[in-house]
Amino acid sequence: MSERYSKCFTLSALINSEGNPVVVEAGVMYHDNQENKRTVQLKFKNVKESSFKLNNLLVRVFYKVPQGDLSSNYCDFEYGDLFVATGEDFGARAPIVLPDRTAVEFQAVILSAKYADGFFWDNADGVKAYLYDSVTALFQSANTENEFSSIANKFDALGNYLDCEQKAQECRLKIEEIKTKKIYRRAKNLMSEDSPESLEEAINVFSTIKGYEDVLKLIKKCESRIVEINEEKIEARKTAEALARQQKQTRETLIKRIAVISAASIIALIVLLTVFLIPATKYNKACKLMEAGEYQEAIDIFSGIERHKDSYDKILECHLKLGN
Repeated sequence: MSERYSKCFTLSALINSEGNPVVVEAGVMYHDNQENKRTVQLKFKNVKESSFKLNNLLVRVFYKVPQGDLSSNYCDFEYGDLFVATGEDFGARAPIVLPDRTAVEFQAVILSAKYADGFFWDNADGVKAYLYDSVTALFQSANTENEFSSIANKFDALGNYLDCEQKAQECRLKIEEIKTKKIYRRAKNLMSEDSPESLEEAINVFSTIKGYEDVLKLIKKCESRIVEINEEKIEARKTAEALARQQKQTRETLIKRIAVISAASIIALIVLLTVFLIPATKYNKACKLMEAGEYQEAIDIFSGIERHKDSYDKILECHLKLGN
């Protein structure tokens, strides 16, 4: 093979059906580097004990693209007007161009063969058997809604072949199971938020799948938790109200104490001014007037504070100074 072609895939599992003198012996997929396309070359073999002339051989090539499978995409190729001797290989030089150059794998199934002697071999059941096996393998590895939906459609396309109808129904049950699990997980997440609103919503979501696992038990748990939260809120409100009342009483008591202390302080200040500071100031002023010879003015001031110190004696002394 020249540098123009790169080998991409080689058939390892060959699919041949009983009753046909022609079988698939080998197959290889190449990439045409010059024309940027994928081609498949198949080799067939005459397993009949005698030579024969083949008017028509119809082959279906299933190919897989990235993220695809070996049951969805295919192309048909026809070989015609061949004389094949016993044990002879043929077909290797006839390339089959695949419609998609991203193909990564393929499988070949003979659809039919028409011989010059009038014998016609139809492999419709063989194709169904291949598709059945391929789709069953997909079913066993599927995990998502989309995968099971696609597989269900493939089984539907095979009609009443074997248990295809049953398997299509199993796919749809799997889809419902996946949907139910999603609903269950969503409701559990709402439960974890632990608020009356989220718990109410969780109950509504759980109610759509009441027969699933422990859903009924979880609904009751949500209902009980809502009651607990509401009771906790009531208790918290009562505690807050009691604390507020206590704080108010404390403030009022403090205000009263401050008022009493303030009143006492004012009274004490008035007493201090009246009994001590004011008389002392007047006494000092009268003494200065007395020293300055202003005896009458001194007498007037001393008369207003007769009980302060020796004010009464000072009055008498002033009168003597005046000659009274």
